[in-house]
Amino acid sequence: RRLYQVRIRLHRVKKAKIAMETALAIFNVVVKGFNMFGSLLNYLPQYFLMCRENSVGSFNTFTCYLLLFSNAFRITFSFSRSFDFSFLVQSVVVISLQMLLLAKTASIREEEAATEMSVSASVSVSSRKPNFERRALEDTAILVREFAAFFLCMCCLCLFVRSAVTSEVVGTIGSIFEGVIPLPQLIKNYKRRSVEGLSFVMIFFWWFGDSMKLLFVIINQQPVQFIACSSAVVTLDCIILLQFAIWSKKKASS
Repeated sequence: RRLYQVRIRLHRVKKAKIAMETALAIFNVVVKGFNMFGSLLNYLPQYFLMCRENSVGSFNTFTCYLLLFSNAFRITFSFSRSFDFSFLVQSVVVISLQMLLLAKTASIREEEAATEMSVSASVSVSSRKPNFERRALEDTAILVREFAAFFLCMCCLCLFVRSAVTSEVVGTIGSIFEGVIPLPQLIKNYKRRSVEGLSFVMIFFWWFGDSMKLLFVIINQQPVQFIACSSAVVTLDCIILLQFAIWSKKKASS
């Protein structure tokens, strides 16, 4: 009888273990899929919002620059340190989306600059202010070219200088960039005391995706740089969601 009870307990433990492994496998598949293509849910709503309103609004384009460089570092980090392939696919998708957002931002600013010039056409040349929007457009184009050159140099460095120190430095720098990605947006929201023109869907999926990523890197024992930056990003995402809750409520009451 005791032997029978032991067998039953072992069978239950085995079933529980199989169920846990199955649940973990499903979780990993879902998170990997979201890692690779969840960025479409993150940034396309912001792109469509900018197209609809023809305005940058509260969106901080410096976030795009941080995303470009952090993902460039992540790709080059993969040359010397192995980690999940879904993160590489995510980097390619994110870089493409940031280029799209920067191009749209430049287009909007160019239209605003043209409008400003037409409005000030009756003003004397001596009293006109410098066109900072057009200068911003030129700076954006220059930055994209510099990013391409920077990325090429990083690839060459990591391909030809293979060392543990180089790998850790590249990974750490990339994690620092990634860990502060939401910070420019948070600061701009605070200065404006507004989230107008900023897509709540984008911020929500920032938080959701980063939370899933944090669980994923902890469970799958990914490099410590990934765990540190994911923890920092989730914290900043929560603060931005709090800003939405506060200032959206104030706007509705007013």
